[in-house]
Amino acid sequence: MEAAFARVREAANDGCHQDLGDLGDDQGLEPEPSKQELAELRAAAAGELMQGGTTLIRCRSPEMALRIFGERLVSRADQLEVGSRSPLMTYGHR
Repeated sequence: MEAAFARVREAANDGCHQDLGDLGDDQGLEPEPSKQELAELRAAAAGELMQGGTTLIRCRSPEMALRIFGERLVSRADQLEVGSRSPLMTYGHR
């Protein structure tokens, strides 16, 4: 569980995951997150999207983002990014 929170904090600080390139035989990638960790990452990403942020989703490759966050959250991140470039869309409080 600590690993999931560490990843969320890292992504929230714009610390996107680095491409590890070629790994040696004795090195491995991080294990797949558990169902609980995935739920926590999805909840954190949904909260970030409600505030207009897309960092947690965009820190990953498109394929990984779809696998972790699902099509609904990734599509919402796409909408926010397209809208942020539009002069007709504003964020903030009245």
